[in-house]
Amino acid sequence: MPSCKSSDAVRVKPWLAHTPQPDEPPPDQPGEPDVPPIGDPPEPPGEVPHARPRFDPSVSSRFHRSRDALPAP
Repeated sequence: MPSCKSSDAVRVKPWLAHTPQPDEPPPDQPGEPDVPPIGDPPEPPGEVPHARPRFDPSVSSRFHRSRDALPAP
């Protein structure tokens, strides 16, 4: 008399079945990745990355005050 385990092995659920994978490309042909790389794409050659300008307190009007702007003692 067959047990439940042997009958379950015959009736495999489709979502549990093995998913066939594509064949590996031949070694002389480079393969393309299936997913895009994570992160930003690399900059095109010859372009300089645009950096945010540094904060210069001597230029800022909040920190740079002339002596004429001070109240008279």
